[in-house]
Amino acid sequence: GLNQSALVVALLVRMIPGILLVIPLYITLAHWSLLNTRLGLILIYTGINTSFVIWMMQSFIAEIPRDIEEAAMVDGDSRLSALWRVVIPLAAPGLAATAIFSVIATYNDFLIALSLTSTPKAQTVPVGVSTLIGKIQIEFGPMAAAGVIGALPIIIFALIVQRHFVRGLTLGAVK
Repeated sequence: GLNQSALVVALLVRMIPGILLVIPLYITLAHWSLLNTRLGLILIYTGINTSFVIWMMQSFIAEIPRDIEEAAMVDGDSRLSALWRVVIPLAAPGLAATAIFSVIATYNDFLIALSLTSTPKAQTVPVGVSTLIGKIQIEFGPMAAAGVIGALPIIIFALIVQRHFVRGLTLGAVK
């Protein structure tokens, strides 16, 4: 039905190679004066990851029985409060797994961040590390140090959501 068609369209959007998006994104950010800003990158990566998040969360939300949400509404919750108090906590493992995949994909992206930033004030870690590669020599020591320091935020994030991660991976796969 329409629901499946919308999911397929969301997946097709995700399959567009990043190189095709660079010029339109550059023009759009330049028009809104968001080139070389963190806000511009945040907006771009949010848009790029939305289809992946929709696709992945759909399977987690579909496994939550409607009866639980309806029971909360019978108990006096509105649809929004039932979503907030019942559905979101039950979907937390899926949210954690989706968040980890989205954060890692965004954190590791190179092409879009390289194209839309030109100064250190907005560059991402991979783009910043790449500046250590010169025409004559490569700064291996600083590059190794930057790689270790750059991996710390992902490690800390993974440790924070670790308890939900394994449960989230298995929850969406088993029916």
